Amino acid sequence: MNKWIVGIDPLDMDEQGWIVHRKPPEFIAKWATEDEDTAVLSDLVYTDADEETPLAIYDFEWGDQMPSDKLFREVMAEGVRAIDEYLTTILDMKEDAT
Repeated sequence: MNKWIVGIDPLDMDEQGWIVHRKPPEFIAKWATEDEDTAVLSDLVYTDADEETPLAIYDFEWGDQMPSDKLFREVMAEGVRAIDEYLTTILDMKEDAT
């Protein structure tokens, strides 16, 4: 079983999507790309702000209790990689379709 599910509404121009982590710590969250003029505001936001196109994961709904800070950061870094892989796959599919 894949531990990540990543999706996006193809009609949403803001690239706001959903990410699900299916192994402990289980959660559902939103994700979005950020730019220098826009930042995601929420109670808890993880962002890879040092990247060229930063991704933010936010609005968490925990299935378990919230993990320790160290585990949270490790899982979120994996989540950003899962979103990157998803976006690369979608881009490849769009290029193949043209």
